[in-house]
Amino acid sequence: MQRAKFAGAEAGIGIIVFSLFYVFGVLGVLGVGALLVTGQLHADAGTVVLYAVFAVAVSWWGAMIARELRGVRVVEIADDGTWILRGPLGVRRGTIAAGEPRRVHDRQAERWILTGVPRKFTMSWAEIEAGSRKWTTCGGTPKSQRAAIEMLQSRVR
Repeated sequence: MQRAKFAGAEAGIGIIVFSLFYVFGVLGVLGVGALLVTGQLHADAGTVVLYAVFAVAVSWWGAMIARELRGVRVVEIADDGTWILRGPLGVRRGTIAAGEPRRVHDRQAERWILTGVPRKFTMSWAEIEAGSRKWTTCGGTPKSQRAAIEMLQSRVR
């Protein structure tokens, strides 16, 4: 069995760490909401607006984690040609049967990253299609993605 890796184990570790902090965010939203409802915290207009902004930010954070969990980190290629797609935590995201037609699209976009100083970089990923299903791989730099994308594209029927 061959493996096309789009990200290392750190992708799963990052999701776990961000999820732990996300739990604290959700607890904060619930706790402040309870204080507002019970009247322990004065609910003036400014407080309610700040609470709403906080709740929206925590919801957005959760959506980002869910999006990353749906990504494909590794494609395992069996000897018979079956592709097994696994997510960042090793969970099976899908299977493409040996004879099923498939396509692999190389995608890139300019993104911003904050590493002390904001800077632009090129994000690369692949979209894998089989029938009506479409999967998106974990993203990375074009250099880190090239080998995995080329491996899959060479095995497309």
